[in-house]
Amino acid sequence: MDEAYRLEHRYERPAGRVQLNGDQALVRLLLEQRRADRRAGLDTSGYVSGYRGSPLGGLDLELGRARAQLSAEDVHFEPGVNEDLAATAVLGTQQAPLLPGSRRDGVFALWYGKGPGVDRSGDALKHGNLAGVARHGGVLVVAGDDPAAKSSSLAHQSEPTLMAAGIPVVNPATLLDVLTLGRHAWAMSRASGCWVGLKVVTNLMDSFASVELPTGLDVRLPDTPLPDGDHVAWSKPALAMERSLVERRLPRVGEYWRLNGLDRVHRASAGDRIGIAAAGRTYLELREALDRLGVDEPARERLGLRLYRITLSWPLEPAGAREFADGLRDVLVVEEKQPLIEQQLARQLYGQADRPRLAGKLDTDGRPLVPATGELTAATLRPLLARWLATVAPGWTPPHSRAVPPPLRLLTPARQAGFCAGCPHNLSTTVPEGSVALGGIGCHGMAVGMPDRETLTLTQMGGEGATWIGMSPFVGERHVFQNLGDGTYFHSGLLAVRAAVAAGVNITYKVLANGAIAMTGGQPIEGESQDGAELVPGIVAQLRALGVGEVVVVNDGTHGYPRGALPREVAVVHRDRLAEVQERLRTVPGVTAVVYDQFCAAEARRLRKRDRLPTPASRVLINERVCEGCGDCNHVSSCIAVAPVETAHGRKRRVDQAACNLDLSCVKGYCPSFVTVTGGVPSVAAPADTPSIDTAALDRRIAALPAPPEPTGGADVLITGIGGTGVSTAGAVLGMAAHLDGRQVTVLNQTGLAQKNGPVSSHIRIRPDLPAHARQVGPADVLVAADPLTTADPAILALLSAERTQALVDLAVAPTTALATDPDLDLSAAPVVATIRDRAAHTVALPFKALAGAALGANVEATMLMLGHALQRGLLGVTPAALDRAIELNGVAVDTNRRALALGRLLATDPGALTGPPAEPDQPGAAEIAEDRAASLVAYQNSAYARRYRALVDATVAADPGDGALSRAVATYFFKVMAYKDEYEVARLYTDGVFAEQLRGEFTSHRRIAINLAPQRFFPRDRRTGRPRKVAIPGRLALPALRVLAALKVVRGGPLDLFGHTAHRRRERALVGEYERLITEILPSVTQDTYAIAVELASLPEHVRGYGDIKDATLTETRARGTALLATFHESSR
Repeated sequence: MDEAYRLEHRYERPAGRVQLNGDQALVRLLLEQRRADRRAGLDTSGYVSGYRGSPLGGLDLELGRARAQLSAEDVHFEPGVNEDLAATAVLGTQQAPLLPGSRRDGVFALWYGKGPGVDRSGDALKHGNLAGVARHGGVLVVAGDDPAAKSSSLAHQSEPTLMAAGIPVVNPATLLDVLTLGRHAWAMSRASGCWVGLKVVTNLMDSFASVELPTGLDVRLPDTPLPDGDHVAWSKPALAMERSLVERRLPRVGEYWRLNGLDRVHRASAGDRIGIAAAGRTYLELREALDRLGVDEPARERLGLRLYRITLSWPLEPAGAREFADGLRDVLVVEEKQPLIEQQLARQLYGQADRPRLAGKLDTDGRPLVPATGELTAATLRPLLARWLATVAPGWTPPHSRAVPPPLRLLTPARQAGFCAGCPHNLSTTVPEGSVALGGIGCHGMAVGMPDRETLTLTQMGGEGATWIGMSPFVGERHVFQNLGDGTYFHSGLLAVRAAVAAGVNITYKVLANGAIAMTGGQPIEGESQDGAELVPGIVAQLRALGVGEVVVVNDGTHGYPRGALPREVAVVHRDRLAEVQERLRTVPGVTAVVYDQFCAAEARRLRKRDRLPTPASRVLINERVCEGCGDCNHVSSCIAVAPVETAHGRKRRVDQAACNLDLSCVKGYCPSFVTVTGGVPSVAAPADTPSIDTAALDRRIAALPAPPEPTGGADVLITGIGGTGVSTAGAVLGMAAHLDGRQVTVLNQTGLAQKNGPVSSHIRIRPDLPAHARQVGPADVLVAADPLTTADPAILALLSAERTQALVDLAVAPTTALATDPDLDLSAAPVVATIRDRAAHTVALPFKALAGAALGANVEATMLMLGHALQRGLLGVTPAALDRAIELNGVAVDTNRRALALGRLLATDPGALTGPPAEPDQPGAAEIAEDRAASLVAYQNSAYARRYRALVDATVAADPGDGALSRAVATYFFKVMAYKDEYEVARLYTDGVFAEQLRGEFTSHRRIAINLAPQRFFPRDRRTGRPRKVAIPGRLALPALRVLAALKVVRGGPLDLFGHTAHRRRERALVGEYERLITEILPSVTQDTYAIAVELASLPEHVRGYGDIKDATLTETRARGTALLATFHESSR
C-alpha cells in the first residue's frame, strides 16, 4: 500500500501515480505548462478565465482550492462574469507582450465554458482566434459538452461553433489525455498561432482515475517557425487576418499533429480490409462495445479490422487519415451528433481511385446507422456494430447473449430532481391563480413542468423575458411573470430586463436573489456579496436605473437593509404576502419587479457546518398523532424534509431533522400538529422504537471479525443513491483505496442534478491492470443500491447480470418531489427489490438507513455501512487497510465512517447484529385492531362511545364472508370516523404525556416550544387564503390551556360544546352515523362477488383527511366516490 500518498500529490508529485478527477486534471495541466516553460528557460505566466457550467461546473471551485499551488507558479485565476467577456480577457493576455514594459515572455491562457457558453461566445472566440496568439503565449479553449443533456437545458456539440471560428478541436478520451494532449494543444497553439479547442464531455470530467504521470513530453515543432506577422498584433486588416488563418496558420495545425504522431492506427496490417474511426471518449466506448461483441485483438486480426483513434477532430489531419484508409474496402466512422469527421474523411478520400466505401450516420445503402442524437455508449454501439460487421465481414456472427428481462412496471414514479429542503424557490416560483410564469436557467428552472407552478418554457441564459416581447402582441394573455436567478441576472439577464422595458411589455420579473450559484456548487456571484442586505439594494438600484416601474422586495424576515439603501418608494414585505404582491403587480402596466431575497438553503447548510453562518434557533416538530396525513404541509412548502412516516394509524408526516434546512415554511400547513422548538438540539440517539444496542458487545464482535478474502481479480462496483447521501463520497473513497493498493481504477460519477435530491450513481472499475480503453461503464459485479428508485432506472438495471452481480439494496425509499401533489404516493421498495432479484445473481435487502440511524445516529452513513458489508464478503477488490486509509484521507467524519464500515462488515456475518433476527411483521386482525381502538375511544370520550364502535365491528366480523379484509377495514376506519380530531381531542393528544415523550426523543434539550394553532372561532381568516390565521402560542401558555380543554371533552356534542356548532364539526359528527348506516346497509348483501367493493366502501374514510376546509374538500370528493361505489355494489348484488 502506498502509505505515503497525500491528496496534495495530485499537483505536487513530479512522477509516478496520482489520482485525479477531470477538474483536477485541468488544474494540473496549468501547473505542468508553467513548469515546462521554466525548464525551457521561458519566463511565462498562466491565466484562467471562463464561466461555470456542467461538465465544468466545479472547475472554478477546484481552481480556488488550488490557489496556493497556482499562485506559486504565477497562474492567475479570474472568474468571468460571463463567457464572452472571459474570452475577451483571454485575448488581452495574448496582447500583453505587445505593450512596453511587459513583465513576462508570454502568457499561456485557458478559457473554459460549457457548450452553450461556447455558442454565446462565438464572436469573442472568432475575434480572438483571428487575432492570434503571442509567440510564447498560447490559448486553450476548453469546451464542456453534455451530449446526453444530463444537467443541461439542451444536448450539445461544440465542434461546429469552434470550427466556424477557425479553432482546431482536440478530443481527449482519458484524464491522461487531458494532461498530454493539453500540453500538445498549447505547443500547437504557439506553433500555429491558433487558439486551440479542447473538447471535454460529461463522462470524462465527472470521472476520476489513477493516472501514471508521463515522464516527459517530446514536442516536435515544424522546421519553419511561424512568421512574426502571423502572431498576435494590435490590429490587422480583416482580410489579412483571414488569409493568415486559412492559408498559413491552420495548415500548420495538421503539420504539428502529424509530426507528433498523435492520431494513431491500432493494429494495422497489409491484409486489413475494414476499419473503424472514432475520436475522444467515443473511441473508448467503441473499444468497449467491440469487446462485448467478442471482437478483441485476435478477433480483429482474423477479421482484418483496423481501428483509428483520432485526437484532432478538426481539421482532420489528412496524411494520417489516408494512411488509415489505405487498402481498406469499408470504413465506418463512429461519432456523436453531426458527421464532422465523416464529412472530412469523405472529402479527403474522394479523389482516390481505390477509396473505401464509407459508412457513418448512414450505411452504404442509405439507411440510418450511427445515431445523430443523444450520447453514444457501448450499449448503443453494440447492435449497430454487429449489423455493420455482419455486412462487411461475411461469416462473422455476434456471440450469443442472454436475453435481459424487461424492467418491471414500478408502482412509484421515477426519481426526479427537485428543490432542496428549505429552498427559497419552493415559494418564490409560485404564481397567483390565473397567471403563468416563464422559466429560465438556474435551479428555479425545475419549476417548469411542476404541476402546481404554471411555469412554461425555458430560454437560453440571458434571454429571460425576451420571448414575451415576441409573444405578447399575438396572445390573449395580458401579463406574465418571469423567473430570473441572480446569477443569470448578473451574467446577462439584466439586458433582457432592459429589452422588456424598451418594448413596453407587461411583465413582472421575479429576481430570485439567493446569493449563490447553487446549481454548480454554491459559488458566489462574481463581484457580489452573498449577504442579501448588500446584494439586494444593488439589484434594486439597477432595476430602477434600467427603467423598471414598481419594484417590491420580498424576504423571509431574517434581516433588514441599511438605512437609505433602498429608495423610499420600494416596499419591503414578508414572503407570506408574496401572492398578494403578485396579484397587484400583474395589474400594473409595463415592467415591474419582485426581488425575492432569501439565501440559498443548500449553501446556508454548508456555511453553518463550517460555523460561517449562524444557525437559526428554531426547528419544527410534528405531533404525529395530531397529524392527519393530508399532505398540506408538503403542498405549501414543497419541502422534501417533511417526510412520510407509516404508523398503525396510517401515513403521517415527520420532519427529517437531518435534512431540514430550517426554512420553517411547512408550519404554514393548515394543521395544528406543528410545534416550533426553540433552542432544540436534535437527538442523534436511536428512535424510541429501535432495539437498544450493546455498544461494548458490538466492539468485541467487530474486533473478532475474520479478515475478508484477499482481493485477487478486479471488481466493477455500481453505487446508486440520491444527492447528499454519500454516493459520490463512497465512490471517491473506494477509488482512493484501490489507488493506494496499487491497482488501476477509474470512477465515473453520474450526477446530473444530484444536488437537488436527484439521482446519482458512481461506477467504480478496479483491476490489477486496466487498459485505457477499458474505462467505460460495464456490467456490475457489485450493486450498492442506496436508493431503490434511482436503481429502478432502466439504464441502471441494464448493468446488472444474473451471472455475476451481487446486489445490496436498502429498503428505504426517500421521499420524492411528487409527494407535494400526491400525499398517497407509494414509496414501497418491494417492486424494485423484486426487479433486482430477477436480474442479479444474489441480492441482500436490508433497512440499511434505519440500521445506520440506530447504530450511528445518522442515516447518511448507510452507504458506508453497505460498503462494509461488501468488503467483508470480498467483493470490492480492495484491502481493509487501504479503505481505512482512504477514509482518513477523505477527512470527513472519519471516525463515524470507520465505525459504519466496521458495522457493515459485522452485518455481513450476522444480519441481525444491530436489530436482532429479522422478522416479517404480522398483519393485525380485526379483533386486535378493535381492542386497541376501543381503548383509545374510551380515552377519546367514554366507554359508551367505545361500545358503539365495538358493536359495528362485531357485527361485521360475524357477517364477514371473506378473508377478514372487510372486518379489518371497518375496525380501522370506523375508529377514524369516530375519533375525529376536534379541539378537545387535539388538546388531549398534546397533554396526555405521549407528545412530551416524542419531544424528549427527538431533541436532547430545548429552551421552549410554541404550538402553531388557528382556532376557527377566535382567529380571523386570512383574506387571501380564506383560512384562519395561524399563531404560535408559547407552550407555557398553550399547554395549561390545552389541559383544561382536554378535560372538557365531556361536553362534546352537547349544548355546551362551544366548538361543536361549527359547520365542520357538524359534518364530522354526521359522518359517524353515515358510516354506521353504510356498513349496516351493505353487510347483508356482501358476497364473494361484491367483497372487494365492500372493502373499498368500508375504507373510504382513508381519503377523508386534514382539518377545516381541507377536510371538507376531501369529504366532498369521497362522498362522490362512495355514491358511485355504492351504486356499483348494489348493481353487482342483484
